[in-house]
Amino acid sequence: MRSNHAPVLAAWLVDRFCGEPAVAGDLIEEFREGHSSVWFWRQSLIAILACSSARIWDHKWLTIRAVTMGFLFAWIVIRIGMKEIVHPWWDAVAPPAWYPAIALLPWLVNGWLIGRLHRPYSLAMVLAYAVWLVIRSAPPVYDAAVDAFTGVGAGALAFELWSRASSLLIMICGGVLSSTRLVPRRSSHRAWKSHRIPAASAFFGCRR
Repeated sequence: MRSNHAPVLAAWLVDRFCGEPAVAGDLIEEFREGHSSVWFWRQSLIAILACSSARIWDHKWLTIRAVTMGFLFAWIVIRIGMKEIVHPWWDAVAPPAWYPAIALLPWLVNGWLIGRLHRPYSLAMVLAYAVWLVIRSAPPVYDAAVDAFTGVGAGALAFELWSRASSLLIMICGGVLSSTRLVPRRSSHRAWKSHRIPAASAFFGCRR
């Protein structure tokens, strides 16, 4: 039996990334007219990308600053601090298999700092840095894939994909955490029920 309740997580993410309750409200109304949960998730991702792209386009210098900040943090704290200082120490005092758990913590902090220092466009700037990470990851992933297909280091490709995907996800979670209020906005739930505007207008409404 189909539920009349839209996926809560998807609606919450739209509210976080777009910052306009009317966008989520429009999607929820469409969902109640008979669309599936898969449709709702697809439209939610489109809304998130549309809102974030508009803000990135409108704030190019802020985007450059966010990407630069993320790169410097990753280079100094993660590449130098974690790999050259923490990693050798950790292997000496704890099982090496546990190291990836703490290695992801700096990525969480990286996303949190980018979001915290780039308000009110926090999550758009975090996504801009995420896109840059994906582009930057292409060469090493490609090299690992070539080695895997030639029979050299088949496990290297799986490790590259897992480590980079997990780092990316944790970094985005840090950005979401930076924009999350401890006390929910009381008006959001009411706005979702009362606002009904065309989707295109909602997307353009994200341009601040």
